[in-house]
Amino acid sequence: MERAFGRMEYGGLSVSSEAESGTAALVSYEEKQFGWAREELNRGNLDAVCGGTTDILVSYREGMLWQVGDVVTLHAPLGERQVRVAGILSSANASCPAGSLGYIICSEELFTEIVGAVGYAAIDVQLGGGRLLEDGKIADSGKPSEGGKAMDSDKLADGGKLTDSGSDGTVSAIRSLLPADCTLADKRLSNEESQSSYYTGAVFIYGFLIIIALMTVFNIFNSMNASVAARTRQYGVMRSIGMGAGQLYRMIAAEAATYAVLGCIAGCVLGLPLNKMMFRFLIADKWGIGWRLPAPSLALIVILCFGSAALAIRRPIRKIGRLSIVDTIKLQQ
Repeated sequence: MERAFGRMEYGGLSVSSEAESGTAALVSYEEKQFGWAREELNRGNLDAVCGGTTDILVSYREGMLWQVGDVVTLHAPLGERQVRVAGILSSANASCPAGSLGYIICSEELFTEIVGAVGYAAIDVQLGGGRLLEDGKIADSGKPSEGGKAMDSDKLADGGKLTDSGSDGTVSAIRSLLPADCTLADKRLSNEESQSSYYTGAVFIYGFLIIIALMTVFNIFNSMNASVAARTRQYGVMRSIGMGAGQLYRMIAAEAATYAVLGCIAGCVLGLPLNKMMFRFLIADKWGIGWRLPAPSLALIVILCFGSAALAIRRPIRKIGRLSIVDTIKLQQ
């Protein structure tokens, strides 16, 4: 077992604000989980939430009215507390059901101040080799452990039983240590299936993109070869009246650069609005992630276009350079 960490949870918390009111599930995160939450942060900043008692994070949901900086009131068992929304997450990791306002993420210090030391409702366990138990989760029935005590990670490893990390023996050993009112959810198989599905989808999508990129490259090569071949006699006439080889090469290169520039501009004008529309329908409306200009992808496309254009003119230029002026003029007579 590599690590263990827990979460305190309190469902049905009454929450009110100027924007909207309802119920939410209050969940505490510790340092490791806040580190993972950075990858799911859509807007705001979570530095003030880690170890603080005045800021919270909220999970995104459709129709959400809360914004970063809003002040909300938590009507907790130990009294009311006004807190500030410091950030919005695309999703939250919790075992209890979300309320009408979703999940509210806070530090363990804030949770104990407004709810009390109720103990951990879920303990995440990460097995050796990066294999997880219920996303590393050991969850009880949603009730705090007896006496407000949480299951300690040291207890899980007591007696040196967990020696074969990641194996079924490790899971059985953990299961034998659980109290009677706790349940263990083993999601190693489902996690592996999800990972396999992710890689399968990635191979399909990126494979499709590679095919499109190859078609683009081949089209650039064919267009430049056809353009140079169609004007070979004109190039011969230009050379006969005094145009140097260097000037001819620069003219062909300028033509290729013009094609590349116009192609990139047309692609951006048509592709970026379509990209933004699809992103909004497929991702933004579900997870609340804001669309950003795909600058790295655009840079890669521009480099690919100009690189292909530069390579496409090398063969026609060498072919014209090897022909004499007379042969060039007679080539298409």
